[in-house]
Amino acid sequence: MDINARKFFLAVCFLLVSVFKVHSSDSTIIIATYTYSGIDREAAIKPLSQFLSSATGLKTSTKIYDSPSKLIEALVKGEVNIVVPNLSGYLLALSKGVKAEPILVPNAPFSKATQYRSILLANIDSPLHLDSDIAAHAKNIKVALVWRDSTSGGVFPLAQFKKLGIQNPEKNFESLQYVGSHEKSLEAVLSSKVDLAGLALGIFDKELKKRPSIEQKLKIVWSSSPIPVGPILCLSNEKIQCNDIKNKLLKSHETNPEILRALNIGWPEFGGADRLVEPNLANYKELINKHQKY
Repeated sequence: MDINARKFFLAVCFLLVSVFKVHSSDSTIIIATYTYSGIDREAAIKPLSQFLSSATGLKTSTKIYDSPSKLIEALVKGEVNIVVPNLSGYLLALSKGVKAEPILVPNAPFSKATQYRSILLANIDSPLHLDSDIAAHAKNIKVALVWRDSTSGGVFPLAQFKKLGIQNPEKNFESLQYVGSHEKSLEAVLSSKVDLAGLALGIFDKELKKRPSIEQKLKIVWSSSPIPVGPILCLSNEKIQCNDIKNKLLKSHETNPEILRALNIGWPEFGGADRLVEPNLANYKELINKHQKY
């Protein structure tokens, strides 16, 4: 084979490999979510990934992002197909005009679903008794939140602060820090490192069962109304039809219960969901308006 023929042959091989790679990538369903301290989120979405691979005949892979915001950035760029976000991630996706479909949401028993709330905790001897006291003492209050895009440990407390007239929490409070988890936010107020902590009610209730004595040390200054969890989002393309995926998952609680078992471990706020159902988007309307306002 002369030099020119060899170059031509290598060029054709390179082209075929490139085409194969693109085709392979386009045929892979990427299931993604965001990390959380102390929880193996990759294990939480693995059964979902395995089910979708079997149900569609396509290759699947999982990806974990550093935060809900990073997860939605990947969705905006079309780098992922199915995401399990928190509520703030879903609201962020809406604000960015992402064409992803909210296909399903974990359905928790009513008694457990109503327990997913955001709370603000203060020490029992604090001058903060009601949320209306927060604005009056703001300049002397040290605050701990989870992260800015945590639903119950960030978005809801920040919205409540602004509702109280605290328009710039980072400047209006003596200090405001994001500590990285609900558990750390609770410990920060319990150890008096801060005066006020935002976190999920479920985390506080869980800790009360372990250490009943902390009920005598802390008080709830404010609690939100029940928070709906964010829906699973799907981005269709020529290989992936979200409606088909939704229909395959609707009965997965009967055929593949390990999907919900893993999701419930990965997201305690799912409240022991017993099935995946189509989301009632009207439930999010008020929250969407609040998100846009704040």
